[in-house]
Amino acid sequence: MKKNKIQFIILILGIVILGMTLGLGVLAQTPQQESSIYTEIIKDKLDDAQAIGLPGSEGYNMTFLDRAAMMVNRSLSFLGLLFLIIIIVAGVKWMTSGGSEDKINQAKKMLTAGIVGIAIVFFAFGISAFVFNVMFSDYWGN
Repeated sequence: MKKNKIQFIILILGIVILGMTLGLGVLAQTPQQESSIYTEIIKDKLDDAQAIGLPGSEGYNMTFLDRAAMMVNRSLSFLGLLFLIIIIVAGVKWMTSGGSEDKINQAKKMLTAGIVGIAIVFFAFGISAFVFNVMFSDYWGN
C-alpha cells in the first residue's frame, strides 16, 4: 500500500513538473506589437547590461530552434535528475535492506534501471546537442 502511494505521488509530481516545463514555451511569447513601450524599455535595459559585459538584447529575440533546444535541454536535465534520485533511493534501499534477499534484489533492479536511464539521457543529450549544433550552424547555407 505504501509503495503504491509513493508511486502515485511520484507520478503526480512528474506530471506537474512536465506540465510546467512544457508551458514555458507559451510564457516566453513576445507581444505582437513591435513598437510597444515596454519592449523598448526592456531592450534599452538589456543594451545597458550588454555595455557592462552581461548578455544583452541579442538574446532577447529567441528563434523557434533556440526555444526548442532550451526545452530539450531542460527536459533532459530533469530526466537526468530523476534518474539520479532513483539511483540514490536504490542505494538507500539496499543499505537499509537488513540482509533481506527480496529487498536487495529490488534495490539491484532499481539501481540497474537508474543506471540505464542515466546512460540513455546522456546519449540523448549528446545526440540532441549534435543535431541542434548542425541546425544552428551555417553548414546548410542559412
